[in-house]
This record gives sequence, C-alpha cells and structure tokens, in this order.
Amino acid sequence: MRIGQTFGADNTRNESTVASTATLERLVDSLALQSIMDDFYALTSIPMALIGLDGAIIVGAGWQEVCTRFHRANPDTCTSCVESDTVLSRGIPAGESRLYKCKNGMWDAAMPVFVGDEHVANVFTGQFFFDDERIDLDLFRAQAVRHGFPEDEYLDSIQSVHRLSRDTVQAGLSFLTKLAAMLSRLSFTNSTLASLVHEHQILLEREREQADRLRTLAEIESVLTSSLDFEEVIDLALTAAETHLRVAASSVWTVDVTGERLCLVGYRGFPDSFTADFADGISVGDAYPVARAASGAAPVLYECVADASLHDPVRDAYARYGVELGSLAAIPLIAKDVVIGGMTLAWSSQRSFDPDDIVLINTLARRFSAAMENAQLFQSEHMIAETLQETLVALPSHVAGVSFSSAYESSTHHRGRVGGDFIDIFEIQGDMVGITLGDVSGKGIEAAATTSLVRTTLRVHALDGLPPAEVAGKTNQVVRRFTEAESFVTLWFGVLDTKTGELRYFCAGHPPALVISADGDVRELDGLDSILGAFDGATFVERRTTLSRGDRLLVYSDGATEARSPEGGFLGEDGLRAVVERHKRVPTPGLSGALVRDIVAHGKGVLRDDVAILAVEPVELT
Repeated sequence: MRIGQTFGADNTRNESTVASTATLERLVDSLALQSIMDDFYALTSIPMALIGLDGAIIVGAGWQEVCTRFHRANPDTCTSCVESDTVLSRGIPAGESRLYKCKNGMWDAAMPVFVGDEHVANVFTGQFFFDDERIDLDLFRAQAVRHGFPEDEYLDSIQSVHRLSRDTVQAGLSFLTKLAAMLSRLSFTNSTLASLVHEHQILLEREREQADRLRTLAEIESVLTSSLDFEEVIDLALTAAETHLRVAASSVWTVDVTGERLCLVGYRGFPDSFTADFADGISVGDAYPVARAASGAAPVLYECVADASLHDPVRDAYARYGVELGSLAAIPLIAKDVVIGGMTLAWSSQRSFDPDDIVLINTLARRFSAAMENAQLFQSEHMIAETLQETLVALPSHVAGVSFSSAYESSTHHRGRVGGDFIDIFEIQGDMVGITLGDVSGKGIEAAATTSLVRTTLRVHALDGLPPAEVAGKTNQVVRRFTEAESFVTLWFGVLDTKTGELRYFCAGHPPALVISADGDVRELDGLDSILGAFDGATFVERRTTLSRGDRLLVYSDGATEARSPEGGFLGEDGLRAVVERHKRVPTPGLSGALVRDIVAHGKGVLRDDVAILAVEPVELT
C-alpha cells in the first residue's frame, strides 16, 4: 500500500478531518512507521493501517486482494469500506479498541489515535476471518452478483483472506492498542515541541526586528544630528530614507515665509527636470499629498496607489519621471508644533504600513524636522546652543517603573554655546531602565557632536542588552576612533531593575553618584574607572548595589562641586553633601531643581561650569 493513498468517496472528506490528517502526517515519521508495519505483518500476518478521519491512508501493510482489487475498487463497496474507516470507528475511548464486522462481511478492529484531546486518526487491522468461524460463501456469491464481480476470482480472493486465531487477534489488538497510545503520546509531544519551536522562532524574529528598528532609529538620530548645514541635513535625510526605508524616490519641501506655499528644496530618485517643473512650488491648499500632509499636520498614506484616490497629476508626474509608483507616504515636518515643510516617500512596490513602519516614518520626520530647524537657526549661535542643549538634556515625560527629575544650568561664562553635559534616562527592555549623566570635554558644536555620538552609542548597546561594563568598553572604542585625539568623556551609567531595585553601573572618571536612603542617610557609591576616550583597550568594572523602597539615586556633573563663591571657595563634595542633606525630604519630582538652585546660590548666580543633576527613584519595587 502506498503511503498517503486515499480510498473513499469525496463527500467523506471535510476541512476538519483533512486538517487532522495533515496534522498527524507532520507529527509522525511515516517512513519509519511503514517499516514497522511491514515487519509486523511479515511476522504475524496481521494486516494493519493508520487511517485519518477523512479516510486517507497514512501508512498500511498486508492489504488483501479482496480489498484492493474488489471492495475498494467498486464505488458501492468502497462506500462501505470508508464507513468502516470513518463511521463505525467513531467514539472509541482512548486506550481501547473496537472489533466489528464491516458491511462487506469481514472483521475489522480500530484503535483511536489522539493528539492531546483531539481524535485525529485510527490504527486499523483487517480484513480477516477467525479460524474457528465458517465463511458464508453464499453471502459473498450474492455480493459478487450484486456488484458485478467475477464470481470465481472474487471467491478465491475471499478464501485467501487471512484466518487468525482468537488468541492471535487478541494479542494483535493488545499490541496495536499500545501502538495507538504510543503514537498519541509521541504526536502530542511532537506537536507541543513544534508549537514551542514555532513560538520561539516568532519571538526571536520579533526581537530581531525590534532590535533592527531600534538600531535604525539610533542611526537616523545620529546621522541627522551630525550636521548643522541646511543643505547637508536635507541630503542626509534623503539618504536615510533611501538606506533605511528603501524608498525609490523622495522629496523635501519647506513652507515659504508667507506660509502659503511649499518650496522644493531637495529630492532623490528624480531627474533634474523635477526642479524646473516645481520651480514655483505648490500651494499648501493643493491636492498634492505633501500639501495635504502639511495642511493637516498629519501623514497621508497610500498603500496601493493603483487603487487609491490619488491626485492624477501626481501619478502622472511620477510616471513621467520614470518612477514606478506602488505606495506613497507624505509626512509633515513639524518643529515646535509648527509645520515647517513636508517630505514624500515613494516605493515602487505596494506595501502595507504596519504600526512599526509608521513609527519609523514618524521618527524620521521628527528627527529630520529637528535637524532642519537646527540648521535654519545656525546663524544664531545662541539659538543653536539653546536647541542643542535642550536635545542633550531633555528627558521623556514618563519612564515606566521610576519617578525622576532633572535640572540643568549652563555656565554663565559660556552662554550661547553648547555645553558638554548630557543626561538620559530610557526604558531598555522588560523592567530595566538606563540612567546616564556625562560630561564631554570642550564646548560648542564639536562637543555637541561628541555628546550625540556618545549618547547614541550608549543607547544602542544598552538596548542590545549588553551589560554596563561592555557598554563602557564599546563606547570608549567609538570615542577613540571617531573623535579628535584630545576629546574625552567622564560618564556615569547604570541599569536599574525597577522591580528588584538592583542597580548595575560603571563610573568612568565621573563624580561618584549618591544614594539618599528612605531614612535620610546619604551614601556614596564606590568605584572609579578611566575616563572614556583616553586609552585604547581601557577596561571597565561593573559594580552593583540595591535600591530599597524609598531610596533615591542622585547623579551629578562636576560643575556642582566646582561651583565657586564670590570669594573663590569651591562648594566641593562636602558642600554638595550639605546641600543634599538640606533637601533630602523634597519629593523626587522637585529634588533636582531644588539642588541646582542652592548650587547657583552658592556662586551668587555665577557658574564657571555647567551643572547637570538627575534624581531617580524606583516606585514599583516588588
């Protein structure tokens, strides 16, 4: 019997039974089972088969000539066979067997196979006669006449059917019942394993996709904050769209001084004639997708351009420029709640914009918008400093599992220039939160570029799940390789488990962090490693402590301890501890601001260096 052969009328097969058979075929080794059945039949002369609930024969051995030549070949008698396989064998409890005569007059026995609680197939034995029973040849003669079988040949095939003793049949049923139970257990185990493997693969793929998106977002942020030249920023944005979003063509538009028209300022994937055709720009109230996105301050998405109600001139324009248009996204460029332009992204193939795609597109728009604004404000160094400094010390409004506050005050002597201090707090994965406070050597644009590089590098490696010491090592390599030789960074970085309170951290040449305990004690966290960027191959040590309920972590820059009074006296570590002692009962949201106000007051409003403070309290400890 051929593995997978099916006998039976079409109306016995339905989606449910076919699915059950297909499931079992995936879970058992059919070739190995066929070999076992062949050997068992050769040893015992007991025919057997594994048959799905739809009548499909998965494997079988010892098929009788009367079955293959006559009963299964004739539509009427085949219906009786299928009824035996699918109807008479229903409802057999797991671990039991049923012995019965089929409607064609021979003995069958069935043993059910389950996958979990689902009945998916039966182990059958048949056709046979008992050796102590008389074969009713008159019955089979009448059957030959009724179905048009050659009588002598049909009766010969009946006489050749195996005759088995009742003891042999009983032993065979015992064996086959155990075989069915073993197949049930094996199938369930394989099914569970296959399900677990499949779920694991899905989770791994999701993690890889998420990691790729996080890296992409970090790279986009790094690229778009690497320049303050307006034309270069536009080119970087177009390159980012081409590299990370795989667009076929893209364009950038800015709102003119009247606020009524959009002007083309950059494009990729179009011929040079594209500029001439839109030399006068387009009206913000036009039907073009980018105009609609700008006027509505919201993305306009077309997943299938051929089926979309897209403005005909747009579709015609893309075709005229040789761009095959499948999908289109038009996104507004918004800076500080003001629409400053728009960007179009065109793909040659149709695509579905899933939530992750929209997040990526919107992130590109946000980062690009910020970069454009920074570039446009390049003529005013004070405004540049203000914008960049906000970027370096701005924190999210909420981070799960913690309450926090931050405060930043720039040096009085360097107003209008970008300082080197930066702060960051971000969710990593699970219940982990990254906490960063650093100080880059120097001031101005160069320091800002190094700060952005360090901040992005820290985030990327932390989001990849690396432990703090490895994050430090990789960040040190980046600083050494991609910054000027005299650049260096002092940095405190930690990863806080918001459920257990465990804090893993390193301190690279930075002032030590403080912990304000729930009972008001103030302690210093030990550990000091080399500054970042000073030496190739520098090693860093991960240290650990635990924050209990009510404890607060306080990280600060050296500008706090180096604040000077008019008489020239430094505040120093003791002075800072005294300031902390005065404000240790202030709730976390107001703590950082209170400390900075006292530090500024020490210098009578004059600061020789930037001051940055970050206070963090875990609020969901278990």
